[in-house]
Amino acid sequence: LSLYLLMKKILTDRNVIVLCFQGNAYCILMCKILGIKVIVRSNSSPSGWSKKILKIIAYKTIYSLADEVIVNSVEFKNEMKKKFNINAICIYNPFNLKETQKFSKKKVNFKFFKKNFLNVINVARLNEQKNQIFLLKAIQKINETLPVKLLLIGDGNEKEKIINFINNN
Repeated sequence: LSLYLLMKKILTDRNVIVLCFQGNAYCILMCKILGIKVIVRSNSSPSGWSKKILKIIAYKTIYSLADEVIVNSVEFKNEMKKKFNINAICIYNPFNLKETQKFSKKKVNFKFFKKNFLNVINVARLNEQKNQIFLLKAIQKINETLPVKLLLIGDGNEKEKIINFINNN
């Protein structure tokens, strides 16, 4: 379907640039076959998945075909250069300072923090990349010597796995 819609657009307008935020490898290959400029945003740091040589070669080959690669941190940019020789552009995730300041002044009736506890809040996607299971194991270990309160905020495909780990441990 994506290829059909892209072809339809190209036939009516040759001044096309594709901005891709998901399915980057597929999108890059499709755009290069069709002679279209493509800018991709990589949102998955290779440090978590690039242990196998085949993945490294495939990633380096395909991503080097993109006209631009955008990442969301300087560390990620440096990793792309070092590991794949890709000169990425760093554009930080958007942040609304006024909205954050407004909400930071709002009183919340939520009794989470306790004295004499290590109070930890983790806000993240609940997926493999964020590795909340590692955090839970660390909190479990710390809790042996220091009482801990942990609040996990987020959603994702590992939510059930995390809930099961909490219930079992």
